[in-house]
Amino acid sequence: MIAYGYTFIFSSYFNERFYKLYNGIKEIVSSNYSQRIYLDGNDELSEISLIFNEMAEKLNKIDQESITLIKEPLKKEMDLSELQELKSVLEKMKIFEKQASELISKLENKE
Repeated sequence: MIAYGYTFIFSSYFNERFYKLYNGIKEIVSSNYSQRIYLDGNDELSEISLIFNEMAEKLNKIDQESITLIKEPLKKEMDLSELQELKSVLEKMKIFEKQASELISKLENKE
């Protein structure tokens, strides 16, 4: 009976630790890079949790950098589209200026 009790306590202890590790991995897979695992102790599972936390930190950093890299070209594209729009407005202004100049010269010739 005592052996059964120890087996139950031992397995419950490791099941809880494996469950935390399993849930942490699921969170990382779903792109939740802020997930951290804290397992106390000096065994392999606590070392794995430390490595997991380092990996999550690096993935979070890479994710933030990639978002920045994606937004930067979009910003440039917006700048280019704004420049194209400005160019279009300036061309229209030149056309209006030319038409106004022609109208003024016609009016001056009639007088």
